[in-house]
Amino acid sequence: MDGPSYWNTYKRVKAQLAFVFLCAICSSAKAESTLVERLDKSIQQLSSYVSRLTGYPGADAAADWIESQLFDMGVGEIHRHEFPLLMPMDEGFTLELDGQSHPIYGVWPNLIRTSTLPEDGIDGALIYGGNGALLEGNKVDGRIVLLEYESQDAWVEAFHLGARAVVFLENKGAHRAESSQKFLSVPANLPRFFADEQVSDLLRLRASERPLVRLIGRMPMRQVQGQNIVAIIEGRDAQLRDEAVYVTAYYDAMSPVPAVAPGAEQASSAAALLELARVWSERQPQRTVVLIWTAGHFQNLAGMRYLTPVVMAAAGRRSPDRLSRQERALAERLSDFRLRFAAGLDLSTGSSLMGVFRPTAPFRSSLLAPPITSQLMDAAAVFEDSLHSGRPVLANGLKQDFSRQGLGAMAEVVPMDASVLALAGCPTVAFATINDSRSRFDVVDDVPERVQELQLGEQLELLEFLLPSLVDDPELASWNWGNDAFGTISGQVVHYGPRSYLPDEPTGNALVRVRLRNPTLAGVRPDFWAAADDSGYYAIPGVETRIIYTQPVRLEAYGVDERGAIIDAPDWGINGERKLPGRALKVLMDDHEEEVQIVTASLRGTTLFALFDPRNLLMPENISVLDARIEAEPMVYGACLPLTAPETELFSYKNYVGSLTESVAVLFARPGTHFKATMSTGRYGLGRRLLLLNGTEREPLGRGYGVEGGGVLHNTVYQTARDMHLLNGERIDNLQRHGVRNGRLAEFHARAQANLVRSENAQKESAHRVSIDAARRAWAYAAAAYRDVQSTQSGVVQGALFLLAILLPFAHFAERLVFGFPDLRRQVLGYFGLFFLGFLALSQLHPAFELSISPLVILLGFIILALGLLVTSIGISRLNRELQEMARGRRGQATMERGGAAMASISVGLAHMRRRPLRTGMTCATLVLLTFSVLSFTSIRSALRTNWIDVGSGAVYDGVLLRMIGWKAMEMEAYRMLVDWFGPERVAPRAWKSVSSAAASFRVERSDDASSSTGVMGFAGLSPAEANLVRPQEALVAGRWLREGEMDVCLLSVGTADSLRITAIDVGRVQVRIFGEYFRVIGILQDAALERHDLNGEGLTPLDPEAQQPTEAASTQQGGMPQHYAHMQGASTLVLPFNTLMRWQGAHLVSLGVHFDEGETRAALETLSEALDLNLFAGVDGRRYLINTVGVASVSGLDQLIVPLGIAALIVLNTMLGAVYERTREIGTLNAIGLAPVHVSGLFIAEAVALAVIGAVMGYLLGQTAAQVMGSLGWLQGLELNYSSLSAVVTVGLVISLVVASALYPAHMAGKICTPGIERRWKPPVPDGHDLRMRLPFTLASVEAEGMAAFQAEFWGAHREQSIGAGFYIDALRVERRDGGLCLDANVWLAPFDQGVVQKTALSIRPGDNPLYCNIDVHLRLVSGDWDTWQRVARTFLDDLRKQFLVWRTLSDSDRRAYAGDFSYWENELNEVRG
Repeated sequence: MDGPSYWNTYKRVKAQLAFVFLCAICSSAKAESTLVERLDKSIQQLSSYVSRLTGYPGADAAADWIESQLFDMGVGEIHRHEFPLLMPMDEGFTLELDGQSHPIYGVWPNLIRTSTLPEDGIDGALIYGGNGALLEGNKVDGRIVLLEYESQDAWVEAFHLGARAVVFLENKGAHRAESSQKFLSVPANLPRFFADEQVSDLLRLRASERPLVRLIGRMPMRQVQGQNIVAIIEGRDAQLRDEAVYVTAYYDAMSPVPAVAPGAEQASSAAALLELARVWSERQPQRTVVLIWTAGHFQNLAGMRYLTPVVMAAAGRRSPDRLSRQERALAERLSDFRLRFAAGLDLSTGSSLMGVFRPTAPFRSSLLAPPITSQLMDAAAVFEDSLHSGRPVLANGLKQDFSRQGLGAMAEVVPMDASVLALAGCPTVAFATINDSRSRFDVVDDVPERVQELQLGEQLELLEFLLPSLVDDPELASWNWGNDAFGTISGQVVHYGPRSYLPDEPTGNALVRVRLRNPTLAGVRPDFWAAADDSGYYAIPGVETRIIYTQPVRLEAYGVDERGAIIDAPDWGINGERKLPGRALKVLMDDHEEEVQIVTASLRGTTLFALFDPRNLLMPENISVLDARIEAEPMVYGACLPLTAPETELFSYKNYVGSLTESVAVLFARPGTHFKATMSTGRYGLGRRLLLLNGTEREPLGRGYGVEGGGVLHNTVYQTARDMHLLNGERIDNLQRHGVRNGRLAEFHARAQANLVRSENAQKESAHRVSIDAARRAWAYAAAAYRDVQSTQSGVVQGALFLLAILLPFAHFAERLVFGFPDLRRQVLGYFGLFFLGFLALSQLHPAFELSISPLVILLGFIILALGLLVTSIGISRLNRELQEMARGRRGQATMERGGAAMASISVGLAHMRRRPLRTGMTCATLVLLTFSVLSFTSIRSALRTNWIDVGSGAVYDGVLLRMIGWKAMEMEAYRMLVDWFGPERVAPRAWKSVSSAAASFRVERSDDASSSTGVMGFAGLSPAEANLVRPQEALVAGRWLREGEMDVCLLSVGTADSLRITAIDVGRVQVRIFGEYFRVIGILQDAALERHDLNGEGLTPLDPEAQQPTEAASTQQGGMPQHYAHMQGASTLVLPFNTLMRWQGAHLVSLGVHFDEGETRAALETLSEALDLNLFAGVDGRRYLINTVGVASVSGLDQLIVPLGIAALIVLNTMLGAVYERTREIGTLNAIGLAPVHVSGLFIAEAVALAVIGAVMGYLLGQTAAQVMGSLGWLQGLELNYSSLSAVVTVGLVISLVVASALYPAHMAGKICTPGIERRWKPPVPDGHDLRMRLPFTLASVEAEGMAAFQAEFWGAHREQSIGAGFYIDALRVERRDGGLCLDANVWLAPFDQGVVQKTALSIRPGDNPLYCNIDVHLRLVSGDWDTWQRVARTFLDDLRKQFLVWRTLSDSDRRAYAGDFSYWENELNEVRG
């Protein structure tokens, strides 16, 4: 068939199909209510079960009901697919009050630690805390706390204060964000319960009496069987019936209270799929349709993860060998059909709009736009044209589609079952509701009354047209399977037996976890779990593998007893995870199947609270554990830390944690032991932020915390602050006992002490917020002091190491001056003897050897270093001698080494000093006194300096702005900390949620008119306190600003209000719908209202995703001015209450503003800058400042040393000048034997260095000795000795620098005495045209003329071939007697050879005016090449000649006579060659 006719036929068929389905839909339009009624009936039925959580009876009943509905529709082929699943099974809890039992329910486990209670339960007095604030002033320790369900994570604070259990009281209509904050991602033993409305009312009524109650019950973790339902409706077309389209939905539900999970909203997808089944059962499709209802969806898509291997086996993508018999039978049946594509449904009722997407979440695999995209979107266009007048109702998430951008997008990341199929490479699309935050998912009261079936019906109408259109389309585009990234982890959980050297005992029934570094997303729990069998074997399917930038996943295994307590945990010790590579708990999934052995140990957990660094406002993510008995890492231990944003980014996960980082961790250790712990921040664990030691005044290093009792360390903030403070105190006292003082350190320590006392007093009065605030401040100051203690100790130790390093040259110089042994062995003995004496003296005088290091270890280290240097120097000198001897054995290779000349200079200088002991001794005595003076009159003081950088005017309030580097998300704990510090009325939090690209937008609709909609780029979450800071309310056009406690309200910009046709009259009455939630409009702001500059010179709107933002290094300060980030326009930003915005995924706390009253700003800023280790943006009296605090060290007292330094400099100068003039004859001799001027100058510099080192070291030792003796006798009141590395460097460096500087002029004069005259460097004359003639400044005895000529001929002859690195090569070499002298002639090619520079060279040696001596003349003539280049490179050639004359002077008489005898050889050989 030709092209045009083919397309005409295709369009006609498509039109007919569209007509048929539209007729069907239109004919049922009158029965639209019937469709909605059926959806309502299905949702009513599915949510009628108390809990539809997989494993609970309601889930099984729901599966039976779905199957019965399919049978009623006439679907005859239905399969059940069972799979294992680990679930918390609530076996019943009761609260006994006044002899009566009231039912309560367990809350979702903290990881796997359920709320199972001891067999006889727990009891305590009830106390009502409201949303947490009412706990203030009441004793919490040992109580059972009642909290309203809408209390966010206040329950964690209750346990931190000592609560035995928490009971949540039901609040109807609570948001899903509340649910995600009712459990932790670590296995903390914190029993939490839920009371329904009736029991809650009773408990509220009785709470004021504080009655005694008892809680009893169990909720163990059990392996249950989930059931997927697979229904097959075969196609009617003979050719297409062998092809199949899969359509999937989940039918289970989720709730933070497992036993109460009706899941009405969550039944939307299952109900919609039932209606699609009804359509296909009433009108048989052309292709076969496979309908799948999955269970375990909210357990990280468990049902689809276990079903996908069956689908892959049916498609021939995987072997069926690992499948069960039931699964093989299902795979064999499905293999009868060729899968064309799969479609997943993930629907909700908060919006009538739907989108089609490439399913990826929660995985990181990327997918391409499917081949069926055009056909699918064409069908959608037909539907929209027919029923919606062309208005788009389907968002295109398959590829960029500008015509549908205004529809909106997914409000949050929603994990989808279809993503698992796509992970396996299956052709898959997903249909999901857009513009809906799914706020009713994962809540206790997800009941039908809150479901909006009409909006679900609109989505279903579109699906009932789209999917049958694609299923029946005979020209459906071919779509092949893609990359297979579906992996499985299997292995065994083991532990060490009683006498085992390897872990060979299985940990039966262990609970295995794959940690996937995501928080709970739309109710879907983040991790993969499996229960090992009795032999410890486990298998977990559906792990992402073989993707680009694959990152490791982490495995953990836990053993739990019948009471829910963890008795086995992952072994992080040296014999566990780290012993063998195969046991590493971080597994790189680079293959489809990975086998991992997990080592556990018998451990017990201790829960740690409030692990938030108050100086850096971060949650530390690294932990180190010590066994308190041996002060070393335990052989066996473990830990479970909360998920942090840095960890997600490190492993290439998108940061969904945001600001809601948990601050609770669990540490595991052996029962009966005591542990100590430290925590740090950063990938490499640099900088300790937290110490837990259980210290006392007598034992500041602590006894460790016992692994016993309830496994909870209450009041962790106070314990941390106290432990750090006590340790600092012991170390500070130790430093002061050794004369080491640091004023800044003492100030931090005193402030920490004052805040600890304040915290203790507040604890006694049950002023919990005050107590925690004071403890946090004490922790901040103690952490700063701890860092300073470490740096001070480090400085002292580094000072000692510096002095020991100076002892090495000191010992050498002293041996040469005092003993001067000629024998090498005696030299070595003398050297080490002097070094050892210096070491002993320093070890007695310097506190570093008592503070933190072993003197013996240091001594051995420096002996090894000295021996190494000695052996290296001996080896190098011998090697040089051997090379020189080998070179002298070859013609023309003699050279002169600078290093040898320098060593000769030092040796000669030391010998000269030894010959004049009185002068040397007096000079050294002067330097000793100088060093003592420097030690006595100078001091090194550490201080804290606050830098105030003025960045301009325009500060709209007096206060401070805090944000993280690069506008990264701040943790909510930082907000709470500042509220405790300054009060809620002064602290204004700012949160953002924004689009990721300028092509996207968030849809905002009028609630009373869905056609009135617009898009915004982002949201700003602000608070009533903002009215005292940036004051955006001053830009109100209508309405008012936010009020305290408001949640479901918003403020629009003028542009947004105009787009929604909202006027000033409507303010306060009209509502808008955002993400399926309703907000009353209370104000309209000018478009630029949020662009008003804060203290950092930037607005309140989110960052512009398309702009190129500065790096933080540039943004903090560039030329003294911070660089600004680019922000969105205020017109495209909508204002919501801060707490409201923070309920949504992707919303982050980004900054905190604090307002200060007039007169207190500077003092508050000073205190805040010292407590926090952050850059602060401050406003004071209308000026804006960038504030940072740095530790500085200053040297004082140098002005008192001007006279002593001047006298010492003159003494050294006079001594060295006298030495120069005394040794004029000696200098001439040294020059005559070949020492260049620089070497002669170096001789005197070497003498000065030797004097300086000896004087400085002896002065330091004698000065410290005298100071300590006089100090002990009370003769030097107020003298403080400084032992820091800076002090040692300043003292020794000042003396050495002074002496060397004083010796520079005498050394210069000595160099001038040395030839070649006034010029210190070789400087040939300027050429005359192409000729350069000069007489070399060397004298040569006439008897040595023939030897010198032969020596030069040998040198020239060695360059007769071009070689890499050579400066020249020659040809036509001629040696002859001419004009009463000796002549050498040659053609010379000069490097670089590619320049083509060639010269004729003639060297003549003739007798001078005195016939006993000869003159040496050189004549160079340019033959070819550039003149400028020749002038430059000819100098190098002349330098080479000069060096040969210097080398000649170093030769022995026998070598010179041998060269004289060779002259005839060179003369005859070259003449024969010419002949």
